[in-house]
Amino acid sequence: MEIKLDRKKDYITKSDHKEQIMKYLSWKIKPFALYHEIREISRIFNFSPEEIESILKELEDENKIFPLTAEGPRDIHYMLKADIQLQLLIDMKKSPQKPAFLISSRLSPSNNWRKEEWVIIIQDYVLGKNLKSQLPSYADFEPLRYILMHMPTFPEWMPFFQNIPIYIIDTLFHEYKYIWASGLLHPNITCMINGYFENEKIEPTIREKYKLEFAFYQYILPGHINEIPQKISTDMPEGMYYHAIYHQYRGDLSKALDLYSQSLKGMNTKTFDNALLNLFYTIALLNDSTIESKKTLRNLFMRDYLPSEMMPAQLLALYALNEKMESAIEHILYNYDKFSPLVKVLIMLITHHYQLQKKIKLNISNDEIQQFIDADHLKLLQLECSLDFSPYIGKADCLIQEIGFPPLLPPFQKMNEWERVLALLLDKSKELSPKNKEKKESSESQSRIIYRIDRHNNINPYLQKSKDGIVWSKGRIISLTTFQQGMSEMNETDHALTLCIKKLSNDWEEKSRMRFSGAKPIMQLVGYPLVFSDENPERQITIRKEEPQITVIKTTSGFKIESNVDTNKIEGNYMVKREKETLIKIIELRNFQRDIILILNRISIFPLQAEKQLTEVLQELNKNFIIHSDLPA
Repeated sequence: MEIKLDRKKDYITKSDHKEQIMKYLSWKIKPFALYHEIREISRIFNFSPEEIESILKELEDENKIFPLTAEGPRDIHYMLKADIQLQLLIDMKKSPQKPAFLISSRLSPSNNWRKEEWVIIIQDYVLGKNLKSQLPSYADFEPLRYILMHMPTFPEWMPFFQNIPIYIIDTLFHEYKYIWASGLLHPNITCMINGYFENEKIEPTIREKYKLEFAFYQYILPGHINEIPQKISTDMPEGMYYHAIYHQYRGDLSKALDLYSQSLKGMNTKTFDNALLNLFYTIALLNDSTIESKKTLRNLFMRDYLPSEMMPAQLLALYALNEKMESAIEHILYNYDKFSPLVKVLIMLITHHYQLQKKIKLNISNDEIQQFIDADHLKLLQLECSLDFSPYIGKADCLIQEIGFPPLLPPFQKMNEWERVLALLLDKSKELSPKNKEKKESSESQSRIIYRIDRHNNINPYLQKSKDGIVWSKGRIISLTTFQQGMSEMNETDHALTLCIKKLSNDWEEKSRMRFSGAKPIMQLVGYPLVFSDENPERQITIRKEEPQITVIKTTSGFKIESNVDTNKIEGNYMVKREKETLIKIIELRNFQRDIILILNRISIFPLQAEKQLTEVLQELNKNFIIHSDLPA
């Protein structure tokens, strides 16, 4: 007798299981690890691990769940797409019958409450409990930002979103901005309008600022350059840079540079937070070709480890100024996979346009650039790529006619290396004419930046002045915002230190959102002479780097192990210790060196009978530590 399988019933069962799994994952709120959830789902629903794994793989193939960036395979966490997760949670909220896991798997407030409070509050909202007047500003919302920023898409989530503290909403807007400004994706317009543009809880001036920032998606990326004068005002700095782009495409370079300058000054910064804007500004400075513009470019880009939104502009500037590019290229190759789609597109464009493929080996194809920019709202990027990439070379005339302007990127001029060197020497000699050189030397002799370190290793930069270069003023403190943006008095060390300032939050007061302390800036100051005590400014501080050392001392009771690493002072891969008021010691530790020190610290003294094993261990450790030992070699 032939047995017929009920395929339809099997499909219905799997579909039902899939829906239950998706509801459960949405209820988790936070990102989840697959290997952990397979066990949990199997325990809760009594599904087989094989079926669960198959369903999760299917969800990933359907782009309903996606992986987050992680260092290794075991660290990968996944999330449901925000619109799916938020809709599932609303469905559960509206349903009179709640799934059993809504209660059984819920976190209790006492369970790591500060870290989990957002999860608990969202779950309470789904269960129909009353919201507090305002959601917690102190709790960690970072893992949930993807869900929170998309809440205004759904009217049912607006009561929750309206209660989020304003500074968190501002953070969410700028997180969402990445999607359409750097990610080159379509934003949800309903979400933008409900959550940010027409949210009456946000001050009108801030809402207008958000609309201006969104104009990058509305007018720049799709190439609606000619609409800018009628649609965007220059009352705010953000509006000025759109008008600068308009005048730049029209060929009015003087007006464009003036607007760029006013915009940056109005925002109190030296660069923009968007890679395309930085590239356009750089092109304007290069086309100006004055000594002053070239100085500005060198001040901006003759630095290592710039943020990613500066990398395409830096690459173009270094190439056009005939400067060495090796360090910037190395940084690009190392970090390329982490760059946003916009940064990748611009690097690919500059690499192709200026025939740098031999130096920047990225294996760029026409298909790769097409997958990023082949959309109607990215016509301007297509225009700029129309001289170099085959999908758009054939469309160049149509794109020029549609947008109304030719590409901005300066044309490629083939130059031999000796020609580049001579051009660079000519530029340098013009910059350092006798008059300019005298002015530069005078400036260097009259001002300098020093650093005062307090007993908690907080660093405060000061600007000192002198008439003769011998006697210096007490100095005035430099705000961390000004310092991070760069100053004309800065040398190479100062520029490197600007990258060590951390932004802690989006509070508006500088002291609460900027941090200049820790091991990394201390490491930059090793051997630097302009470091002083904050408590006693006349006292110079020496910062000394040491290698990790292990000392074995034989005593009557055994072998005592000591180290120059104080385990209580370890911070990440560094140990920083204030030996005395005028001396700071820093040791850089690789992961295994740190682990070895911590392991040795578990035993204060080894017995005499351990001599043979201890000798063998020290012989191995001698490859990576400086060893001082009473044991025979």
